[in-house]
Amino acid sequence: QLTKDLIDKVDKIVVLTKKEDLPKYVLNKKNFVYWDVEDTLNTSYYFHIKIRDKIKNLVENLEEKLG
Repeated sequence: QLTKDLIDKVDKIVVLTKKEDLPKYVLNKKNFVYWDVEDTLNTSYYFHIKIRDKIKNLVENLEEKLG
């Protein structure tokens, strides 16, 4: 569970969920990163591959930014 205390202890929080499902205290944090990634529930194998590749790209970009 993502808590206020946990958020203050970590360097970066990456979230892959609907923004409306997040607690309000998360949205204004500087260490919060929201990735808009489509849900793969009930989708094709090829859609899963597309989303996997998107997440991989996002992770690699974040890695570059963090050094």
